[in-house]
Amino acid sequence: MADDVERLLETPPFTVVGREDPRPHEEGGRTPQEFAALQARGQQLGLDILEAVRKHQLAAPRTQQSDKRILGPSELGGCREYIRASIAGDPKEPATRVKWAAFLGTVTGDAIEEAVCAQIPGAVTQERVTVTLPSGTRATGSLDIRLGREGIIDLKSKSGITDIMSEGPTLKHLIQISAYLVGALQADLVEPDAYASLLYFDRAGDEKRMYAFVIDVEDAMYFLDVADRRLLDIAEAMATGVTQSYLRDEPESWCFHTQCPFYQACWGGEDYNPTGKITDARSTEAIRRYDKLRSIKKTAEAGIAQAKSQLFPDQTDERTKVEGVTSDGLQLKWRLKENASGFISYVIDVRQK
Repeated sequence: MADDVERLLETPPFTVVGREDPRPHEEGGRTPQEFAALQARGQQLGLDILEAVRKHQLAAPRTQQSDKRILGPSELGGCREYIRASIAGDPKEPATRVKWAAFLGTVTGDAIEEAVCAQIPGAVTQERVTVTLPSGTRATGSLDIRLGREGIIDLKSKSGITDIMSEGPTLKHLIQISAYLVGALQADLVEPDAYASLLYFDRAGDEKRMYAFVIDVEDAMYFLDVADRRLLDIAEAMATGVTQSYLRDEPESWCFHTQCPFYQACWGGEDYNPTGKITDARSTEAIRRYDKLRSIKKTAEAGIAQAKSQLFPDQTDERTKVEGVTSDGLQLKWRLKENASGFISYVIDVRQK
């Protein structure tokens, strides 16, 4: 039986990938129209599942807390205009797209937490804590992991961790983990010499390592002072009626990408978005061509990343590295390269021999 299947796989026009029916038409396969109709049902199923994920995200506790405009540790170091608009009660735009990367990161983080609880004695996950800042401001959130009274861990998913390994955590993440650590200390859940670790992982799975950045209570108190100064900026802006100005801490492209609920209020005015009509055929065609080629480029970059991962699955283990020459003369080798920050990584080199 196995030999029969192997011969079938090797016999054209049989294929198990692509957009064609895997069965030859003369052997009971469908017409192209029938096959396309069947695949259309599958595409609709995928859309239905994405919509289910979007609704699930909207019902998540963190989203509900945000909708109720309750300040959490993850907001303390974020965009000051977002905090101002939340406190002021400015109208929010509903999320229309599924936040897929965030969903994958959450699901993976939940699985990591489950593994830690099963394997490390004394580990606790999703523990609610409230931190009181030096100014008296309070924020409530959930610890990802507490390792007894020794310290806490906040998991962060990234699409690749090379940048974070080179540049370190953002201020937003540092303030967030500081709030968790001090909140846990104030609740007598950890010792005064406890630590807090931001633990970054690659949600795509290409990078097999994790990157940890650790702070202690003294560091955490410093970052909470920074958070208080940021809240003072917001209070002064609200007292003077300042909006959508120096409080905006993120670029427009990031606000659009993350579907900030205050995006239109910040960036939707005529002073930012062009309103003039483009009518000449040459410019219109160039815009459409650019948009199409940009999509092709994104698809190509994703395919290149996938191929590189297959050819060197674990860059911490050189035994997983593929090198050599193909039968049609393509030569593959890997070389080490150091970037401007001193971070060294492998770079793929493919060329015709």
